[in-house]
Amino acid sequence: MVKALQIENFPNYYVTTAGDVYTRNYNKTGRFRKLKPWSVRGGYLHVELCKNGEVFHKSVHRLVAESFLANHEHKPQVNHLNGLTWDNRVTNLEWAT
Repeated sequence: MVKALQIENFPNYYVTTAGDVYTRNYNKTGRFRKLKPWSVRGGYLHVELCKNGEVFHKSVHRLVAESFLANHEHKPQVNHLNGLTWDNRVTNLEWAT
């Protein structure tokens, strides 16, 4: 079952355990829309989030990890367990050094 949580500090955006990012207020209609990520070096997926007219570029794997994985040891990096940088499912991610 896929679970979704609101992204911290971005009230109109949600991330799922499947690694998808959605906007809630698409064109001020209140409807949900899945954001289309783009690939950067190494195949990591990024999305654009807007808040108060400012645009922020965020990596999808980090949004998923920050939302669903506890980081009690304050590890700085997010590791893809299967080595596929585009596979951002929560079950494929872990905090690492």
